[in-house]
Amino acid sequence: MSKRDGFILAVLLTAAILPLEMFGADLVKDGKPNAVIVLPTQMSGAEGYAATELAACLRKITGASVDIRTTPQPGTYSIYLATVSGQLPAEVSKLYYKLKDDGFLIVTGKDAMYVTSRVPAGVIYGVYEILKRYGDVRWFYPGPEGEYVPQKPTFSVPEGVISVNPSFTKRTFNLTGGPQNHLAYPTFQWMLRNNMTGSVGRGLYTDLKAYGGHDWWTLLPKELYQTNPEFFPMVGGKRHVPSGKFSEPGYANPCISNPEGMKIMADTVLRKINADRKITVYEILQNDTMRWCECENCRKLDSPADRINHSVSNRFWTFANLLIRKIKETSPGLEITAWAYINAEDPPDTVKPDTRCNLRYCMVRRCHIHSLQDPSCAVNRKFKERLEAWRKLGMPIWTYEYSAFVPQGSRICAPFEKIHSEDMKFYRKIGLIGYCDERAPIVEKPEK
Repeated sequence: MSKRDGFILAVLLTAAILPLEMFGADLVKDGKPNAVIVLPTQMSGAEGYAATELAACLRKITGASVDIRTTPQPGTYSIYLATVSGQLPAEVSKLYYKLKDDGFLIVTGKDAMYVTSRVPAGVIYGVYEILKRYGDVRWFYPGPEGEYVPQKPTFSVPEGVISVNPSFTKRTFNLTGGPQNHLAYPTFQWMLRNNMTGSVGRGLYTDLKAYGGHDWWTLLPKELYQTNPEFFPMVGGKRHVPSGKFSEPGYANPCISNPEGMKIMADTVLRKINADRKITVYEILQNDTMRWCECENCRKLDSPADRINHSVSNRFWTFANLLIRKIKETSPGLEITAWAYINAEDPPDTVKPDTRCNLRYCMVRRCHIHSLQDPSCAVNRKFKERLEAWRKLGMPIWTYEYSAFVPQGSRICAPFEKIHSEDMKFYRKIGLIGYCDERAPIVEKPEK
């Protein structure tokens, strides 16, 4: 991720500010703390992380150390961080129930401030809103150099109510081409500080755990090749053992026309989900290849339009529908995301997709010189038509972009922030649930 990436993703928010009697709550006055941060329980989870971030930033801004407690301190202004409505005064609780998704509420009175949300991450976003709005703090790109923290001896928040709901429920980067562990911590933290979702890493709060992805080659035990080679992909007239190497024919997508093989694959997915109840999202995504089984029965699943467009959408949704049905039978609350990816980008025309999932529409090979709604761009016109066709099917849709690959294979600066901004306003207008881009993380140097 380059330093300019901090300016690329515009996270759109809907905010309502309801003024009360004008009053300034001095959290810090002339370098001395006037407030304490009050947590409902011991410091842990979302509230604990938010409290730590708020105290650390107030110290950077004012030099004062604001305490974190589990009980208020008499005679000291209290900053309550909470996700449970029962911990809120009645007048605040009424506003709490009007929040949507991971929206947050900041209620500032003469004696106390309440930062709350109906979901844990919203409390963190609320704390960052205070720092941005009243401290002019900004995180332009990951790492200490991207942090902007103006210093001043007094930090005040005016009395009032700020209610913020997200325009998109999905706002994230998919970090690729680098480590996904604690070494990517600066990027995960930058994402969280800029109201993005899916932020995980060492010391960061998350309520998301995804399973799936480019994993179809793992769903059939290799031992079955000896007894049931018909379950495996046929490439060049021969069945192949599954392989995780892109260059090998075994990485081709399995035989979708074989009901018994598909059932074994679905059962493998169910076992993984049932074994780890922390999984909140399952992602249905073919192997990262355009190669599919070449057997006669699989080819029969392709419609005339599939053959003309070199598409396998009907094959993909034949298996995706089976997975969705099986998962919903055993884990009805689990979120499922199906990907419209490379040669499965088109909506199927002979198989009706199960709409009990959301769809990630992949913008592979789109034009970044023009907005998606620019009628003069023949390339993007096709993407827009395909997006509109998916929307008619009635499932929630968000996009998956590849701006990091422009220009392909180089590090030349490509300033298309304005295009991204126009596209996201368009996505909001037509009712998409979000946006994702692919980025390599900025990482910490490993400890020796």
